[in-house]
Amino acid sequence: MEGAPVTAATGVLGPVVAKLGALLSSDYKLRRQTRKDVKSIRSKLKSVHSILWAIWEKEDLDAESKVLKKEALDLAADMDDAIDDFILTMQGSHRSKRLIERKIEVSPFQDFKRRVDDVSARCHSKWKWKDRSAQPFSSLFAWRNTKSSTPSQPPPPPRRAPFVRKDVSELVCMDGWRNELTRYLVGEEESTMVELQLKIVSIVGMAGVGKTTLASLVYGDEEIANKFQSRSFVSVTSTPNMKEVLTSILQQVGAQPPAGTEARTEEHIIHTISNFLENKRYLVIIDDIWNREQWDIIRRPFPVNNLGSRIVMTSRIHSMRGYDFDNNKPCIRMNPQLSFDKRRWLYGPDREDVAARMKPDMVGEGFDCDHPIVRMCGGVPLALLCMFSAMAMVCQQQEQARDVQDMIEFERRVKQSGIQNTPGFEPLVESLQLGYNDLPHHMLKTCLLYCSIYPENYKFYGDDLVMRWIAEGFIYELDAGKGYLEELGDRGLLMLLEDKDEKAYQMNPVMRNFLGWKLREGNFITCSSDITSSCACRIHRLCMDDYSADGAAEGVDPLFGLYWSQIRSLVVFEGAKTYVPFEKLEHVRVLDLQYHQRLRETRKYVHVFEDLDFEALGNDHVKDICGLLRVRHLFGLEGKGISEIPPEIARLQYLETLHVRRTLIRELPSEIGDLQQLKTLVMSRNLKLAELPREIGDLKNLETLDLSYNQELTELPREIRKLQNLKQLLLTFIPVTKLPKEMVGLKKLKKLALDSAISALPWETSQLSNLEGVAECVRQAWKNSDLVSEFSAEILSIQMDAWTTERGGLTVGTKHMHIPWWIKDHFNDLAYLDIRICKLEEQDLKILREMPSLKDLKLRLEVVPRKPIVISGEGFPRLMWLVVDSRASPIITFQEGAMPELHRLIFEFQFYGGPPANKDPPCLGINHLRNLYHVEFRCNEEWYKGAAESSPCVSAMIDVVRKEAQEHPRWIEILVSGRKRERFPRKESAQEVSSSDGSGAEIQEETLEAA
Repeated sequence: MEGAPVTAATGVLGPVVAKLGALLSSDYKLRRQTRKDVKSIRSKLKSVHSILWAIWEKEDLDAESKVLKKEALDLAADMDDAIDDFILTMQGSHRSKRLIERKIEVSPFQDFKRRVDDVSARCHSKWKWKDRSAQPFSSLFAWRNTKSSTPSQPPPPPRRAPFVRKDVSELVCMDGWRNELTRYLVGEEESTMVELQLKIVSIVGMAGVGKTTLASLVYGDEEIANKFQSRSFVSVTSTPNMKEVLTSILQQVGAQPPAGTEARTEEHIIHTISNFLENKRYLVIIDDIWNREQWDIIRRPFPVNNLGSRIVMTSRIHSMRGYDFDNNKPCIRMNPQLSFDKRRWLYGPDREDVAARMKPDMVGEGFDCDHPIVRMCGGVPLALLCMFSAMAMVCQQQEQARDVQDMIEFERRVKQSGIQNTPGFEPLVESLQLGYNDLPHHMLKTCLLYCSIYPENYKFYGDDLVMRWIAEGFIYELDAGKGYLEELGDRGLLMLLEDKDEKAYQMNPVMRNFLGWKLREGNFITCSSDITSSCACRIHRLCMDDYSADGAAEGVDPLFGLYWSQIRSLVVFEGAKTYVPFEKLEHVRVLDLQYHQRLRETRKYVHVFEDLDFEALGNDHVKDICGLLRVRHLFGLEGKGISEIPPEIARLQYLETLHVRRTLIRELPSEIGDLQQLKTLVMSRNLKLAELPREIGDLKNLETLDLSYNQELTELPREIRKLQNLKQLLLTFIPVTKLPKEMVGLKKLKKLALDSAISALPWETSQLSNLEGVAECVRQAWKNSDLVSEFSAEILSIQMDAWTTERGGLTVGTKHMHIPWWIKDHFNDLAYLDIRICKLEEQDLKILREMPSLKDLKLRLEVVPRKPIVISGEGFPRLMWLVVDSRASPIITFQEGAMPELHRLIFEFQFYGGPPANKDPPCLGINHLRNLYHVEFRCNEEWYKGAAESSPCVSAMIDVVRKEAQEHPRWIEILVSGRKRERFPRKESAQEVSSSDGSGAEIQEETLEAA
């Protein structure tokens, strides 16, 4: 139920209250006693929900309080199951769409009413003050904006001074950062006005990486200090008293405070500081900025005096680096990064191994960067320092020095109990807790806690993660999930990795350990590696990973005796040792089988999957899963062991999400159309999927359909037009070359991802007002009825946006004598234009070069021009890609300054290439195309057998390009017929590059694979 998400604070209480409210609506006809019980239960659960919402992480709960909270959450889970069971027993009305309660002797919720009365009374008695101050249920979820600095709880007690290592010997891997920061502050020449301008340097990174330590190290350098007339170093924290911060700056720079009552206002303190520093060179370090509002106040006192002044700002909020006088300020990013080839965490500008630098002075021999303790610290200097401190305490207690290799047990203990419960980690825990507390609401904290279930150093993808948040009920909208993900990455709680196709993330092991303890403490999600023989809690959400529990007896399965029927959400990662008894998961809502998640690393190479043998799931497992009548979200039906989806899939009437990937299925059963609640259907990378059933059009609620990477799928059914709620259609890397015209009926379609084989969409597609990537001028043209009538005889299609055409474009298939008038009047803002014309004269060139956004132009010349086509130095301000399609070699001359941004020049010859030239061919002038780096000749296979050199006319043109490439100031790549690739060096280095023919070009013969 939207508006009442699942949270770590309240479990499923919110959705249960919403479901009870729905039962009281006109969609259900309840007996009088049942309706009375539902009203009573709903009222009291709303109150319990508000209390649990208010107390979460506000106070330390005693043992009795923890038991009571757990009982309330267990009650909510049981109530949720009971509601679903009750709805399944209801009968449909013959007169309306209402569901009618069957006639039974007693109310189905009578026993639950007694349990709710008891739990509600005890909660009100236990937390009386919370009951009075709790917010109304309806107002808890009204706030939607994630970009807020307002914490979800009262301000924490004053924080002690930031942790700074004073011993220089312990400042590991700081040399590179220190040199870089010093260079920004005083290392450059100051003779120019640019260097004398006020500069702001930002230092950003997650908690514990040494931002404050680095700033303190440079601030305490006497050589640097002597170059500034006034200095100040202040720490802000997340809940500062801004007047105290400004007063501290005032005192440190040496200004006299204003007399009398003026000193009591922030405005007068700011004015005093600004006047004092007006004619001074100053250095100010603002440590630990948390939001823009703080920064907007603190930066006001500092004048722009062009005396070489510097401001250094440290923050764990990455977006803070853009909030200053200009957006180009230097930035030092201090987050450690995982080296996947070496499987170790590296840190610093030179990507050094922190542990290797610490080893000689801190722990002695035998403690290298591959040690489990070091890996657990994730390259965070403060984590390593705390770890060594904790190890020293253990050694002191035992009154003996232990060998490093014998400390594995200590590492396991830290993982199991959490750094929160390990003496020596207090500075790190305080810093991490500060960032966690600053998260603005419970929903964002819940989403972050969920991320900690991923195994250590696991790489997960943003889109997949958001879908799982939605499946778990933490959020309801895709855009909200993307906003949450952006917020967590911006705060340094998740690490954004470089990935060309989609956003990938990772959680640092230190943060994972910190959050993992919170998961266990609240019994929100249970990992199999954390289950011990003494664990007696009911498990509602289970994550099965590949670690054995420390508290389990050797040879004993920690999941032995588990009540599988109580599990509502099950995630299974690669390496899980326990077989999943699917037939026992009768109450599961989310089933996420990530047996083959690591295959995402080879997702680009579809042919690789043919050689991989992964059969964790088979057809029998799929049939068992089809018996889980309450499952709503099914991820991970993957593997070569699956060759069919059985007709029994129709039994999953609650199913909203279905992922079937990397299987050997050839088709979907027609029963797929019976899944009326299905919203997301992912059918990607299935090696043999060749056909979709017509019944797919019966999925009235489908919003996302992903058919990417199905190499055998050549056609889409026309029934796709019936998917009136479809918002996303993903068709990348499939051999479909034409989309059905019926797609015009998809009025809600927003995202359409196409393969390069589908070059354009029908002109009528521009009617889809929500579709992204369609040029705005194309949309406006469709709204003009007179213009639409004018186009009745035209062959038009629209081009979706791509990397070269972010505004979309238009293909004109009709032959025109000149550029038609309506291009200038109605489509002047196109980024892409593909057009066929017989003559290209000056008035035509004028229209084209005055198109301000044109980046990709395809000119198809139906008649060989008699006069040379002269491209002057005017216009074409953004053109990057030019394709000239001609029957014979066109005579084109580029003048000085022509097409200043052109990168690629392509000549296509579809038919006869013309007779041999009777005289020397004219110059093209490609040396005037200053940003050109690629010239290509493409020839029709039927006429030329793929060899451009078979035409003397074309061959002569290629020779001209080769010659002019020698004079070009840049490297030029020439590709002929897709087979011969030549690279010509810069003019000044031509003599240094030898070749077999003495031309100065490096020639490489190769057969290019089709992209």
